[in-house]
Amino acid sequence: MMKIEQPDLFNTATQLTTLPDIAGEPPAQNVDTSLAAADRIKKLPKTKFSEAVLHQWLTERAGYGSTDDEIKEYFGWSGDYERPRRWTLVKQGLVRQSNQRRKSRSGNPMVVWEIV
Repeated sequence: MMKIEQPDLFNTATQLTTLPDIAGEPPAQNVDTSLAAADRIKKLPKTKFSEAVLHQWLTERAGYGSTDDEIKEYFGWSGDYERPRRWTLVKQGLVRQSNQRRKSRSGNPMVVWEIV
C-alpha cells in the first residue's frame, strides 16, 4: 500500500499511517470488543467496508483533504468505484467539499474533499 506524504504547518512532510488492505482482514486487538467489531466489519458488504476505510483515511488527512484522483491512486480504485463511495460519505454529512483546489494529473483544478 502506498504511503502519502502530508505537509504540516512548517512545510515539512510527515508520513501518514498506512491503512489496512481492504481486501484483507479488518484489524483487531486480541480483546473481545475489538474482535467483535472486526467480525461485524467482515460481514458488511464490501462497499460499506470501503466507505469506512475511506472515512478513516480522510480523517487522518484532516486539514489537508484529498482530491478524487488522490483517493483513486491511494486505494487503487477506478473512478466508477471511488466516486460513489465518497458521495455516500458526503450524503451522510461525514465529508464535504472544501474551498481548496489542487491540480489533477492533467493540470486541471480539482475539488479537495475534507472530513466534517
